[in-house]
Amino acid sequence: MSSAVKQATLSIGAVVIRHNTVLLIKRKEAPKRGVWSIPVYPQQMGQTLQQTLEAEIARTTGMLVKGGRPVYSQDLIEHDAEGQLSRHQITLFLAGHYLSGNPVAGGEAEDVAWVSVEAMEFMEIDEEALLLLEALAFLELEDE
Repeated sequence: MSSAVKQATLSIGAVVIRHNTVLLIKRKEAPKRGVWSIPVYPQQMGQTLQQTLEAEIARTTGMLVKGGRPVYSQDLIEHDAEGQLSRHQITLFLAGHYLSGNPVAGGEAEDVAWVSVEAMEFMEIDEEALLLLEALAFLELEDE
């Protein structure tokens, strides 16, 4: 029998758009190993949401990005075989404003790239990432 989760965890997603492309990472670890997705990171204690986004993007992509306002949120709630709550993760997606650098994979990223809508058709993209980008109308965030 598993112990029930007593508190949700908070993660920060980075929606970074530049020149009609969005920054995606290809995960090298579970969950969703080998799948392209919006970068998502655990919220760090003592940091603002924006500081976590900025530090983690620098660590996993080598780029400088300024954390912006929240643009989307998502709840992931999972139960074990006995019906007990096994995970509750809240992801708050922030607009990330590109400052400088070229993407180079690091940390849990196997690869990182600026991806156009057209290129997504030929890639294995995380379903939740596609829903998020559709909800945001993708290109509307670039110039905010």
